[in-house]
Amino acid sequence: MASLAGPSAAGVAAPQPLQIEVTPVVGEVVSGGLVELEGDRLVLEQAPGVRQPLPLREVRRIAVTPAPAVSGDTLVGLTDGSRLATESLAVVAATATAGLPGGPFEFPAAGLHWVAWSTDEAERPPQPPAWLGELPQQPDGDIVVIRRDEGWQFIACGIIEVSEGEVVVLLEDERIPVKRSKLAGLCWLRGNLSPDADPEPAAGEILLGLAGGSLRCRSISRAADTEGWRVELTAAAAAAILPEGSLASIDYAFGRQVDLTRRRPAAATVTPFFGGLAADEQLRRFFEPRPVAGAAGPGLLVRPRTEMIWTIPEGSRTFRATLQPGPVAAAATAVSVAVDGVERFRGEFGGTAAETPTSLPIEVDLTGGRQLRLLVDFARRLPADDPAAGMPLLGGPVLLVDPLIER
Repeated sequence: MASLAGPSAAGVAAPQPLQIEVTPVVGEVVSGGLVELEGDRLVLEQAPGVRQPLPLREVRRIAVTPAPAVSGDTLVGLTDGSRLATESLAVVAATATAGLPGGPFEFPAAGLHWVAWSTDEAERPPQPPAWLGELPQQPDGDIVVIRRDEGWQFIACGIIEVSEGEVVVLLEDERIPVKRSKLAGLCWLRGNLSPDADPEPAAGEILLGLAGGSLRCRSISRAADTEGWRVELTAAAAAAILPEGSLASIDYAFGRQVDLTRRRPAAATVTPFFGGLAADEQLRRFFEPRPVAGAAGPGLLVRPRTEMIWTIPEGSRTFRATLQPGPVAAAATAVSVAVDGVERFRGEFGGTAAETPTSLPIEVDLTGGRQLRLLVDFARRLPADDPAAGMPLLGGPVLLVDPLIER
């Protein structure tokens, strides 16, 4: 008699674990299959039957291999600075649904800030639109961005519902459907929060890399033998399920560090050597410190006679950076780092020294500190009895690579 049962358990292949690469805080990258990510640890299967638990406090980053492919022409901005590159967006009542490569992703609509629909087929992933910087400063309500032959038009209204084909708005107490094809985007009124804001991460915040985008969260977990990721969102303080196939990476260092290339100092003073000419706006701006991108990573380009002061976040442990001479060869430049008025580091570049380093690592203990001070100035290498010793040499700029405060 023929059996109605399916294939025997022995004939069914066990599901293969998701392949990942783990970058630890210290040590070499390790790879294997993810068994589970729960609580304060992950379990990695490096060979059949060989499992290794890793405490998350010792993990800097997890990367999924291979990473998901980028798709979709819609870019969604959340109130916490997250950016979702999606194939679609629907908003019904209090729920938003984004079409990610791995499937639908539902989250509270209260976390939405803006959505932009790209018409450039070559722009993948879609980029933040130019109209974000031109929105009204104090709008009377939500904003609908209408495409025009030259530019766009902003209309204040209330956004009620979003679907693939249309957007329903409330204008003068009337519900009006608008064809989605006529729109460049939408922006929800979220108090005084700027739509292009990129807030500094809170302590312990995690950054999830998605296909063409990113998502901030407080925690992420994945139980054994399950698909999908449970995340605690920061944008709407709610739990959500991120579908399988949407996640590219998990950056645990995101909320453990404060990137000083992005954080404005509490105070900054620049006194160019040419005295009264500093009143010229263009010259003054040229001498101000500014963030730059380089092969070694993000950095701050700082010129002599510059003082920068940052307030040290609570719970900070260490200030780290790599000091390099700037792109212009010049005479000696000195760099000092102080915590609460006490110098903890001093280094010099250039001048007449027999040996000038190509880079200097900086590591300063911040435990209990309140104020971090960086001073870049001309160095004096002349003997004290030299007539020119009273005048500093013309020093060049320095580059502070990856200046970070570690919590």
